Amino acid sequence: MMNLFRKGDKTSSIVFQFTIWHAITVVGMILILAVTILLFAGYFLMEDSKQEITNVEKKIVTQIGNNPESFQQAIDDTLYPDYPNYFVKVLTDEGDLLAKTRGWSKEFEEEVEEDISILGFPHYMWNDDRGLFYRDRLTWNSDGVNGTILYEVELNHINEFLILLFNIFLVTFLISVFTTPFIIYRMTKRKLQPLLSIIHSVKKVKSYADLKEPIAVPDTPKELNDLAESINILLHRLGKQLEREKSFIANASHELRTPLTSFNGYINLIKRWGKDQPDVLETSIAALDSENNRMKRLLDQLMTLAKSEQIETQFKTVDLVDICKAAIQHVWNSESGIELVENYENHVFVKGDEGFLSQVVIILLDNAQRYSSEGDTVKIQLRHSDGHVKMSIADSGPGIPLEDQERVFERFYRVDKGRSREMGGTGLGLAIAKELVELHGGEISLESELGEGSTFRVLLPMSKKTN
Repeated sequence: MMNLFRKGDKTSSIVFQFTIWHAITVVGMILILAVTILLFAGYFLMEDSKQEITNVEKKIVTQIGNNPESFQQAIDDTLYPDYPNYFVKVLTDEGDLLAKTRGWSKEFEEEVEEDISILGFPHYMWNDDRGLFYRDRLTWNSDGVNGTILYEVELNHINEFLILLFNIFLVTFLISVFTTPFIIYRMTKRKLQPLLSIIHSVKKVKSYADLKEPIAVPDTPKELNDLAESINILLHRLGKQLEREKSFIANASHELRTPLTSFNGYINLIKRWGKDQPDVLETSIAALDSENNRMKRLLDQLMTLAKSEQIETQFKTVDLVDICKAAIQHVWNSESGIELVENYENHVFVKGDEGFLSQVVIILLDNAQRYSSEGDTVKIQLRHSDGHVKMSIADSGPGIPLEDQERVFERFYRVDKGRSREMGGTGLGLAIAKELVELHGGEISLESELGEGSTFRVLLPMSKKTN
């Protein structure tokens, strides 16, 4: 069995605590049950004896009344041979002895210090030498003669039975004390084995490579099955996130290294030839300005990505038509020779962040304009559909190959890396658009054919105007 707990943690483990508490519960229940059975058994036995004693008393009194001339004969006929544990003595009111049973002892007549009364049972006594017994007296009358009957009844059979029962329960209790914790421990560990395996598997996850190995999913119980599946889903997501982060850091480093290398090259060129050749100075400054703008754009997009992952956005109802029109004024170059066709329904309301939604429209419009040529047409459309808002932006550019379409929303992915860099692209725009759309509970998709252009569609939950 695997050692899942350090030495100091064993007492705080669920196996240990479960074993201790259940062992205490089981042993406690056995003890309570034993005491209860002993008390009830003793009670019913003494009640049964009391009933028997009452019946014998009546028989003795009846025999004395029927046979007043021979009290001894009346006692013998009543007690022998069925009641040898009864000791009886018959006296007159003056104290004269009329009859007594064999074995009558003088000390029967008076209580001694060693006699202990049984609480709740009058006339029942206990003596270390004689054990449990019953002592009482009653009066009698026969032919005008009055007297007293003294009697004691030995009840050692009750005592012996209760002692036997006590010994049985004591042995059972001792066996349960020593065996119950072991049995419960083994059963608990067996039942919790799937959980212990899950803990062991999770503890082995110490590096990125370990995230790719799912933990074993037990068939039963259902709760542990659900727990293991949930942990596997979490590990898969963490693995994907770490993979994205590693790729992001590597790509960001590469993308930032490129303009910095250009900076360094143009600065060295200016130092060598800038003073003597004005055209070299002007070209280098223009190139530095271009690289600076590209780096600024890259950093802005990186900041947008970071905000979209961390910010707690307060959504409000906004008109997507107004957002689209404002974005067009911000990003569209009317002198590019590219025709923009707008088709909106009146007042298309969604619930979201106005700045983020504007960023989505700007990214898609800029992307369409960037890959379109003079004389091409870009179409933007907004409409309601089955409780959602559909926005589509279509261009008539070169299109995107089928094998690249699933990856265009990945960070830093470019279909044509050289052309994208020449146009100032960073490979982050569509990734940002996708994350912002999903932040609003929406979806973004792409349809494209080579030579026919591309259409980006955004689906967002519709909202009624509330203000």
